Amino acid sequence: MEKKKAELEERSREVEAAKAALDTRVHGAVQEAVRKHQEDQCVGAQRIADWAAEASLALVPLGMSPIQVAEPLASIADALPVLNSASDRLRRLEPVLAGLLEAEGRELIRMVAEHILTCLRSHDPAISLTPVVDGPVAEMEAAARDSVREVVDFVAAYFKREPADP
Repeated sequence: MEKKKAELEERSREVEAAKAALDTRVHGAVQEAVRKHQEDQCVGAQRIADWAAEASLALVPLGMSPIQVAEPLASIADALPVLNSASDRLRRLEPVLAGLLEAEGRELIRMVAEHILTCLRSHDPAISLTPVVDGPVAEMEAAARDSVREVVDFVAAYFKREPADP
């Protein structure tokens, strides 16, 4: 009986030692998983911060305020306000771009009209510009368009978009 009791106590110590070793390994694995998760969170948050900085570089020249990033971002949760801010700015971007395109279109129209009228007046200073102001004669418009198509393409080639300095 004593021998059996000693064997059971020995076996119990072995089980306790194995349990302690397993607990240590599990604890270590959990700590490693937590560390990896935190690292992934930091990397993801930094990617969001980097993207926000890059997006700001594109938005600021359009007259929009930069996206504020409170550095350092430690987690994706810390990056959510940055994403909300970016989302707000992107929603406001459409009218800003529409306004810029409208202004650029008006300027281009003005440049083309000035070019054509200057050409006409430079060849004949006395030429009447009334037909230009009155617009095409309805019965002749289609034939007139066909007759100027080649020259339109040639003149249009003068007007190349020149992007503003970066």
